[in-house]
Amino acid sequence: MADTGDAVAAAAYALTVWLAAAEAVTGLPDQAGTGWVSGGWATSAAPGNVAALNVVTDAHEGVRRMEAGLRAAVAGVAWQVRRGGSAGNTAAAIEAVVSLAAGADEGVRAEVAARLDRWTLEARVLPGVDGPPVWTVIRLRGRVVPPCPWCGTPNLRVNRGLGVVACLFPRCPGAGGVRPVAVLGTDARGRVCWTWPGGLVQPRVDAVASARLVAARARVPAAGRRMWPPPRGRVWQTG
Repeated sequence: MADTGDAVAAAAYALTVWLAAAEAVTGLPDQAGTGWVSGGWATSAAPGNVAALNVVTDAHEGVRRMEAGLRAAVAGVAWQVRRGGSAGNTAAAIEAVVSLAAGADEGVRAEVAARLDRWTLEARVLPGVDGPPVWTVIRLRGRVVPPCPWCGTPNLRVNRGLGVVACLFPRCPGAGGVRPVAVLGTDARGRVCWTWPGGLVQPRVDAVASARLVAARARVPAAGRRMWPPPRGRVWQTG
């Protein structure tokens, strides 16, 4: 039988990765048709991706309730502190769940792993999250891929099917706690670039952008500037 402690850790890692991918498409308009995300005959729909919003909201609330329940079960005291609603707080709650589950019995750990797996599955089956289209690592011929403007980590990913770039680092602070999405395009020389809300263009780095990147790096400890998720499988390379 597989160790349930390892199962919880593995399930938590998977949820963290796929939840970040789901968060990245929440602001993209979905359509019941040939729209960006769904496919089929295009018709008008609510702004944003309602399916992705539901999945993200369910997981965000669920892991917070799970953390509170484990704290009460393991420590024997009610958890009085309510985490904020940002993606970073959700990542912190998932990490806390892994630590708390280590002190629970095997049955509880198995249940925790199963619930984490369920939320992961809900995120993975979202159109626009689990291919095609898929999120892939960016490679630029002759140019260095810039880090995320908000967290300074090398975790920008491209979704070619949606024509967007997003940071998939779970603890990325984003813009006001919301994971921003950049739109793919080309610069004056015909090279691939992407534009963030507010007008910041990458990989062109001007004086304003440089100052913003320096400030972003200063907010993230060096140990946290790792690739997330690790580069596996296909890589997107362009000029």
